[in-house]
Amino acid sequence: MIIRKARAEDIESLIRMRYESTLEHQPEVNQEYERFASECQAFLDEAIRSDRWHLWVAEVNGIIVSHVYIQPLRISSNSLLYGQAMRAENSIRVTDTSYVTIQWNFICSF
Repeated sequence: MIIRKARAEDIESLIRMRYESTLEHQPEVNQEYERFASECQAFLDEAIRSDRWHLWVAEVNGIIVSHVYIQPLRISSNSLLYGQAMRAENSIRVTDTSYVTIQWNFICSF
């Protein structure tokens, strides 16, 4: 397994994985794939180029089997995070999202 930062050439796989994840967790969101892919493409293009998000992938035999998107957040004093007031000035918190393909999750369960 290779773990590395996502690159522009990974976007197609990341879009497919994101769509699978969305359908798994929100089956009522049965959006057409082309529309979903277009919106996701725009986000991923920007996310990979900028420093607002850090995208990492895990690949096995050249196939991306998992990913994590990490967004560092700078929180000022008196901000609310998960309903709790933050007291430390300029503290940093992180939000993330991750996904493992169904096939790889199945393989790992043995």
